Amino acid sequence: MEMMTMLVLVSAALMSPCAANPVRSLNLDHIIDLADQYNKTMYEKFYVEDVTDLAANGCGNKFFCKVHDILKKHHRKEDEKIVRNLDVFFREAKVNCKEELINVPHATTEKPIPFLLENLANCIRRRNLMGI
Repeated sequence: MEMMTMLVLVSAALMSPCAANPVRSLNLDHIIDLADQYNKTMYEKFYVEDVTDLAANGCGNKFFCKVHDILKKHHRKEDEKIVRNLDVFFREAKVNCKEELINVPHATTEKPIPFLLENLANCIRRRNLMGI
């Protein structure tokens, strides 16, 4: 009987983190996979605007809108998949990127695209973890 009680308690303890994650966006999770694939094929070939400051300031909608804006200008097949997933995320979250980017200045530095995609993946993970 004690073994059965212990088994039930351990099972409940292991499953509790699964139930605690309030909000996950499958489109954002899919972007992580796309970014990893893209990094393997495009390492340091393209330089884009540095978004590290926006990522460091909490990974808010301004960050996601800026990444969307940068990738949309690229017109590459790999970018289009990420852009489409961001579009779905914006629709579901009711985010207006034009309003979000009004006071966001252009960065004065550029970095290889893997840095942008790494920041994007990290911000998605942070957002999913915090349930924003």
